[in-house]
Amino acid sequence: MEELQQLIHLNEQPGYHLSNKQQDRLEVLTNASITLAVNDQIQIHSLPEIDDDMYKEFLAEDCRALQELEAHAIDIPNVNIDQPVSILDEFGDLSLQSLIALREKHQTHHAAHSVRTHGKDSTVKPEQSLRQQALTTGEGCETRWKTHAAAPAPVPLTGNSANASAVAASDAKKALAKRRRIFLKHAVPCVEGCVEAARVSELRPIKVGDFAYVYTDSGILLMQVLTMYSKGGGKHGKHAAVTTSVIISALSYIVVQLYEHSHTGQFRSTAPTLTSTFHTHAFALLPSHRILTVLSSPALPGLPGLIRVLPNSADFEIFKALNTQKGL
Repeated sequence: MEELQQLIHLNEQPGYHLSNKQQDRLEVLTNASITLAVNDQIQIHSLPEIDDDMYKEFLAEDCRALQELEAHAIDIPNVNIDQPVSILDEFGDLSLQSLIALREKHQTHHAAHSVRTHGKDSTVKPEQSLRQQALTTGEGCETRWKTHAAAPAPVPLTGNSANASAVAASDAKKALAKRRRIFLKHAVPCVEGCVEAARVSELRPIKVGDFAYVYTDSGILLMQVLTMYSKGGGKHGKHAAVTTSVIISALSYIVVQLYEHSHTGQFRSTAPTLTSTFHTHAFALLPSHRILTVLSSPALPGLPGLIRVLPNSADFEIFKALNTQKGL
């Protein structure tokens, strides 16, 4: 059967042709296999049918076998345990002499004849720990005063991780410069100090929950950051969720909730041009170049479904300037 399976497998492979000898061998083995299968079926059908008398005889034979087994079984006395047995209460009765003898039998000559001259306590006393802590200034002092006690110490990047981080930072700066050139080319309002970097810097990073103005197919809208993704450096860098970024162009995609301008400083979550037909909120996954500028102060909650930006604030003046730009 194994040879037959091998020949069938070779015959089914594309581009492989069996030789004449293999074809003859395959035909002989196939006929033999068919003959054996037919013979088995003939023997099965030739078996006599079991009538009631024969079935009763089989049952009687099984009963006799069970009675003989029960006669030879050993009677096991019933054991009544008043209290549960626990090995934890019997450590004093546990003997380790066999293990000790086995250890002494296989120990080395040095272990058998040497003695311990001194030991070291693994428990560090509080006074000893304080004496070993030296006084520091600068970064050490800043770490003790500003770092949370439960926060792990930052691990410096080395090797490929450091190279990937440097490449990612360099690419983000190049993308930021390209962003500024494009906005200047199209005469976007408030580029200098505002739209060119979206007012995102090391002093004012963009974070989850921030509000910003964004350009969409429906015009200039207000958005709130829900999730941000950034691509790692290197050829095979992967996107990962981040909670903050000091460069707007370092972000690859941003998940936002959109608010459309209603009147004065009011923005509503059910935008008429987006999802008001279904009475649902509007969300979007946008690239970072769609983000125009982050608000200097967070938007305030207004009536149900509304977000309010102070009408006389600089943020609302920027919105009016951006909204008047046609073809942005």
